Amino acid sequence: MRAGAVKPDISSVDAIKRALLNAKTIAYLQGGASGPYLAGLIERLGISRELQPKTLRPEMDIVGDLVARGEAARRYTDVADLNAQALAWCSGEAAARPCPEDRTRSVRECFEEERPRLLALPDNPFPSEERIVVRVHKTPYARFDWNDYSVPHTHVRRTLEVRATPDTVRILDAGAVIATHPRSYDRDEQVEDPPHIKELADQKRSARRHRAMDRLHHAAPSGAKFFAAAAQRGAHLGALTRGLTDLLDTHGAAALEAALNAALAEDSAHLAAVRHFVDQHRARRGARPPIPVHLPDDPRVRALSVRPHNLADYEQLTRKDSHERLPEAIAEPDRDDPLA
Repeated sequence: MRAGAVKPDISSVDAIKRALLNAKTIAYLQGGASGPYLAGLIERLGISRELQPKTLRPEMDIVGDLVARGEAARRYTDVADLNAQALAWCSGEAAARPCPEDRTRSVRECFEEERPRLLALPDNPFPSEERIVVRVHKTPYARFDWNDYSVPHTHVRRTLEVRATPDTVRILDAGAVIATHPRSYDRDEQVEDPPHIKELADQKRSARRHRAMDRLHHAAPSGAKFFAAAAQRGAHLGALTRGLTDLLDTHGAAALEAALNAALAEDSAHLAAVRHFVDQHRARRGARPPIPVHLPDDPRVRALSVRPHNLADYEQLTRKDSHERLPEAIAEPDRDDPLA
């Protein structure tokens, strides 16, 4: 502040809010550690719209010059400076004021008199973290204070807890800390922990191994040799993969492996030969042709239990009822009747 200016009350959150609203101008840097923090603080206080017309945000550290010229009322360099100013005001100007209950003594004198009767602070500091509950969607990031903080990919689609101090952001799941990040006061930034990104990349790379062709190789070891022979013949590997996957779903891994070995023995590396040997082996076992049932990927349908109905009830539809009323016989016309 300028020399000789009256220092405002900044001893509480409400006092800081009043001081900012009553100031003619406010100046803080655009970057650095203090600029984004003060911008976020003003946003959380809900007075950003009121302060916008009188806020100066230079790119260089010329805030002191603005204060000296009277273009800004108070200078903050960083959070530590703001706290130091608040402590100096409380122990200086505020403590020298008359006590409201006894105007003949100062606040400092009343405080020193009451100090012996005050309880000491506990050994463990009082938890003063900011705590919110957030919902993590399909991307492994938790949204907090306008920024995204990474979490392990195993904790997506969950409700997590965020605990933040002025320097650190911790993310917890059921009380267990799963991520710790330095707090950012920027906007729309992604704060990432490299192990989280590496684990996600490794998981995606591992998931690609279980695609259709790899699934066939795992289910039927002869599949690799069969695909190599089919490629030499110029077969369409995409159609071959789809066809063999269908046979795997309908007949099982054992039947498919036996059919692939039989096709390789006959030097017939094509889909029609595999289907022929699958049907041949099924007929030898006396099994009926399987009918594939395509169900939607809905847990309500997948977990649905259908109770089979007694088919004997349908036989009554074809049974003749002896009590049914037969159509009445048409009467013979009376030959004596002149109208007949």
